[in-house]
Amino acid sequence: MLSSGQIFASLVGAGTRISVKTLADSSGACLFAWSASDPFDQLSDAHTFMELRRAWPRVKDRLFSTCRRPLLEILSDSASPAIDLLRHDAWMTRQQMLEIIGRIQPDKEIPTPGQHGWPFSINLFARTQVDREGALTSVPEAARGGHQIQMRAITDIALVLVGASHGVSQGTAVIEADFSGHEVI
Repeated sequence: MLSSGQIFASLVGAGTRISVKTLADSSGACLFAWSASDPFDQLSDAHTFMELRRAWPRVKDRLFSTCRRPLLEILSDSASPAIDLLRHDAWMTRQQMLEIIGRIQPDKEIPTPGQHGWPFSINLFARTQVDREGALTSVPEAARGGHQIQMRAITDIALVLVGASHGVSQGTAVIEADFSGHEVI
């Protein structure tokens, strides 16, 4: 379980099911991933958008890397669509994000990008709408407690989740993540 601002980082093998669930309203997660063998082949909101031609991936869609290789497949999304490619700061600013993920220590097991080489996050349990004046606003229904997103790693990846919330007291668990073993594909 993660509270807002807490980090989970792990190597995840191909075929592993990744389940992320909200535990409170107005909570979500920032997702980073990259190839386990190349930290610069990163999960990319822009390349996923170009491949899918939409800002909100759906079940059976794949999330793509900067090299346009699929890294993750969406298996279920109870608040569909609750994966947002449209806006980077749905949960926190880029500077806050870099400060939080900067706490991850370089590790031989998990190769990490350099401080300025981190990709932008994919927002889980967030949905952005564009109003008539062109302003971006959040749709709160995507961030309700009990919503769940399940994905499958298509290849071996390094995965980082950062718990995030708006208005939830510090230290309160907002996200639960579970990784199950390899599935038969």
